[in-house]
Amino acid sequence: NNGIIEYDDNVRGSVLSILSVNDGAVTMNRISTMIPDSFVRLDESRLFPKNDNNDNNNNNNNNVNVNVNDKNLSDLPPKSILIIDRNDAPNHISFLAGNVNDAMVSFLSPLLPVAQALNIPVLDFDKYKESRDSVATSQVVIPLVSSFLKQYMIVE
Repeated sequence: NNGIIEYDDNVRGSVLSILSVNDGAVTMNRISTMIPDSFVRLDESRLFPKNDNNDNNNNNNNNVNVNVNDKNLSDLPPKSILIIDRNDAPNHISFLAGNVNDAMVSFLSPLLPVAQALNIPVLDFDKYKESRDSVATSQVVIPLVSSFLKQYMIVE
């Protein structure tokens, strides 16, 4: 065994997987070995094109607006995976609600320098404190999950 775990392709039912490679725990190389062949990788830039009026010099990603392409979201494959693999990809904290994250950052900010000085893991709160991207992340996640559930989980 070379350390690569093989995953079988017997996943039943409809499955939507959304993940990001920006928390340092999982690399693209590792992810690519875990995706069964029956899954279709979704293209984030086609599903959610960025608005032309975005201020690219703005470091606060909470202000990023995306266009939800309803046509692409209405025909998702039953086994879909969205891998967010870009320089400003969200980390795992970015997937939580913005007001919760802001409260945690506000509460934990005084402790971050101490934790970092002592090499205590801070679970990406330091990254989130800089990116503040939970709203931008939700602009991708909520429409995608909602559309997928409408397609495969609602019986008419």
